[in-house]
Amino acid sequence: MIGRHEDPIDARGEAVFLLGSCAKANIVNAKKINHLDKCFSTAADMNLAMGHKLGIPTITRNPGLFFDILWAAMQASARKMVNMRYLQDISHFIKKGLLRRI
Repeated sequence: MIGRHEDPIDARGEAVFLLGSCAKANIVNAKKINHLDKCFSTAADMNLAMGHKLGIPTITRNPGLFFDILWAAMQASARKMVNMRYLQDISHFIKKGLLRRI
């Protein structure tokens, strides 16, 4: 549940998550009510917090997923190096970012 709800909500014996500091609802027949008192900035942030409550391991604790992501990051880095995007980023920093700091 996200936000405020005026009408009573029947949970039918299931666990309920109230997401955000402004979440308020009249919940009846709930097995368990979890209130995550945090306003999430992204959907990925919300999934990590809810996954932790549900017992789903994070990517860093699952070696199979971690190595898949590491491999994809290495491929992206190699592609960026071949396309000389790193040199472009460095020159942009020298022209724009460094001059502001001096």
